[in-house]
Amino acid sequence: SKGGILRALLDSKINCSVIGIHSRTLGTATFLTGVQEILLPEQDEPMVVLAGFDITGYVLPQNIIRLSEIVSVIPFVSRFENPCLKNQQ
Repeated sequence: SKGGILRALLDSKINCSVIGIHSRTLGTATFLTGVQEILLPEQDEPMVVLAGFDITGYVLPQNIIRLSEIVSVIPFVSRFENPCLKNQQ
């Protein structure tokens, strides 16, 4: 349900955790990324601002998508980190 998807997205944002997102806007793959912001405008549907890349460093084709464009999500408990910075440590 859209309510369940929104709750998972909010959890990802609050906990800085990885979330798998499948959206027609992003293509056919499911991307493991993080949620930077959720915009809840009064007159329009929610927009989700994702990190610009996935856990491998692949740059997402788009990082701002409508909630209605998200087909499914897979929540994870692991922390989302920038893979480029992670490899430098």
